[in-house]
Amino acid sequence: MSATLTKVVSWAENIVSAIISGIKDILLTVYLALLNLGKWMMSHPVESLQILGTLWVLLA
Repeated sequence: MSATLTKVVSWAENIVSAIISGIKDILLTVYLALLNLGKWMMSHPVESLQILGTLWVLLA
């Protein structure tokens, strides 16, 4: 019984660890994408304002 419980706990720990690792990877990817978007917007201010204006009109 104890061996089965240990296996189940180990299996659950592995699943939780994989989920947390996946979430970290997703958050890092989103952060890097936003950072690159910010850099692009700083170097292309006119295009950025045009895109933001278009999105504002589409979402309004």
